[in-house]
Amino acid sequence: MNKIKILIVDNEIKNIQHTANILKNSEYSLSFAKDGEMALQRCQTINYDLILLDLEMPIVDGIDVCEKLKNENKTKDIPIIFIIENLDLSKILKAFEVGAADYIIKPVNSTELKIRVQTQINLQLFQKKNFTLLNNILPAKAIKLLKENNTVPADTYENVAILFSDLKGFTAFSSTVKAQDLISELNDIFTNFDEIMERHNCERIKTIGDAYMAVSGLNHSKKQENTTNNIVRAAVEMSYYLKNRKSLINKNWEMRIGINTGEVIGGIVGVKKYMYDIFGKTVNIAARMEQFSIAGKINLSEDSYNLVKDLYEFEKRDLINVKGIGEMQMYFLKYLEN
Repeated sequence: MNKIKILIVDNEIKNIQHTANILKNSEYSLSFAKDGEMALQRCQTINYDLILLDLEMPIVDGIDVCEKLKNENKTKDIPIIFIIENLDLSKILKAFEVGAADYIIKPVNSTELKIRVQTQINLQLFQKKNFTLLNNILPAKAIKLLKENNTVPADTYENVAILFSDLKGFTAFSSTVKAQDLISELNDIFTNFDEIMERHNCERIKTIGDAYMAVSGLNHSKKQENTTNNIVRAAVEMSYYLKNRKSLINKNWEMRIGINTGEVIGGIVGVKKYMYDIFGKTVNIAARMEQFSIAGKINLSEDSYNLVKDLYEFEKRDLINVKGIGEMQMYFLKYLEN
């Protein structure tokens, strides 16, 4: 288990020793800094979980240190407990203004310090659990915006590759097995799909029943990256995985997949029960690619095909009339058959 890293900053050695003696704990890894400059330097090389910071120090005082730490992405989320010489309301308010998480008055009481430190550590663990949960709901870029701005504005993204898939015969089969067994089966499949997506720089957007939707391109700053190739490679691995896995309920699944690439709008939908979703013609066409695919096949739109046609072999299909769109050219990926 990784130890909780705590930095103690005080210009008086006796105060550092006193605080360190109180916090002697097998779960803590303690570091020390005798002034503000040293504290800032240490924070550049070590990722601390908590800082105990003396307010009044020569040259660079605690307020300056806190302001500098809170203005840097690397250190802005580290909770800081100020150690204050006496109960001075103006100093306490100033500490909170620059980002303090808590404060304690000198001379430091051992029980009070332990409680305040443990409270901040518990809050950190709680926040990490929350962001782990958010990772299962929102794309990485949305989480980053949420942490930085407390909001996720809708935005337009270009060159986003979208995958839709569903399992053949799922609806009919679902009525023949126990609900818990069916959920366990889907959970196993989708968990492995999520891992495949991560390996290929893609991510899941959502699932609806047996339908699985994923994208590549929402979080990438490299404009030259072939997001369509990312999603195709993921689709191939998904197909191989499903073909070779041992089912938990003795069922050999087949899957149809559709892929399209283009511009989308992404944003959070809902207030109380919210989710991140993407919208636009590109998404609608991707859904149609899945609709007009067949079990065991990966069906690409012409836009997606043009972005990876030199990388794989394809089967050009006859023109298909798609309601509301008209005739569309589609291509089956032949990779799985080679």
